[in-house]
Amino acid sequence: MPKNHYQTLGVLTTATETQIRVAYRKLAAQLHPDRNPSPEATEMFIEVNRAYEVLMDRAKRRAYDAELRAANAPKPRSQASRVQREADIPRPPKSGPAPDPRVRFANQSVKTATPEMLRLTSLLAKGRFLDAERLARKMLEQDPAHPIPYAVLGDVFRFKGELKKAAEMYSFAAQMSPGNAMYQQKHEQVLEAMTRAAVQVTPGAPSDAALANAAVAPVVVTILAACYVALGREPALFRGVPLIDTWTLGLVGMLLISGIVTGASLSLSRNLEPFVIQHGSALSRISPGFMIGAIAALNFWVAALLYFVIAVTQDSFNRTTSRTIGTTAGITLVLSLASAYSPGLAAEQTLLWGGNVIYTGLLCGWMFSDSLRA
Repeated sequence: MPKNHYQTLGVLTTATETQIRVAYRKLAAQLHPDRNPSPEATEMFIEVNRAYEVLMDRAKRRAYDAELRAANAPKPRSQASRVQREADIPRPPKSGPAPDPRVRFANQSVKTATPEMLRLTSLLAKGRFLDAERLARKMLEQDPAHPIPYAVLGDVFRFKGELKKAAEMYSFAAQMSPGNAMYQQKHEQVLEAMTRAAVQVTPGAPSDAALANAAVAPVVVTILAACYVALGREPALFRGVPLIDTWTLGLVGMLLISGIVTGASLSLSRNLEPFVIQHGSALSRISPGFMIGAIAALNFWVAALLYFVIAVTQDSFNRTTSRTIGTTAGITLVLSLASAYSPGLAAEQTLLWGGNVIYTGLLCGWMFSDSLRA
């Protein structure tokens, strides 16, 4: 018999929120993928998160308790009771055939092709989060059972860093469209990101020292890279190429290494959310975060300006994106200053285009670190 949420957390049905929270933190610390990589632990980790989300929400817990009581209620044994129970079930009107449950989902798929729905997904792709949120809420007022507006709200809250709200919206989308695996996947990814932030590591444990070293590593590597750039004497790698004709192999290598180490270190020190959370969408593989990253590969400063404009106008400052862009800008300035001390390098070229290489390396280090943790 499968466990219910109380059994999953190992608490009584009368447990207080404090008792549930303590039990959850204990299990999450034991089953977290960073500490217990076994597949069974990962499955249990997801179940523990689901149980915690339901039992810590008072409305969801009341509904869940009602379901448990109904499931545990004694079943009628006599034939008379069964006949009476069946008689109490509402019958379809005699004027027509019984409604086909597939009609709702067929109608739902037709709704997704409406101009209003296309406009909603377009607003999200363009980073117009406030407009997308308003339109999604308006559509839900008209049809509270439609999954796509919930998924859009989940994407909006996720990009803004409001993971609790994002998890709730993805949960609603999954409930309204049980056959959509993407909604459930996004819900579980956000729950895992929330758990990573909630798990408390025992002070003085070896993992604390590892996290501290991971946070310091980018500073050390950037200083060493700056020294190499300032003191290096190498021939130009891209002679005759406008805008980067003074760049050397050493400069390119230092830019890339600084970015990779920074991305991996920030991820390992839990200063960045999982890469898939930031660059994935429940409706499209091309999310606003992905678009900013693609633009940064062409010109970092244009991407930084675009993010700042979107964040200010759409009230969508994101902690992770702000850290990646801010860190990249800082490293670019340091290596540009180092280039000014090199007789063969042009500091303005490093300043204008160095961020492209650093940000690309940062994304690679971020993804690599996340893949190791996964």
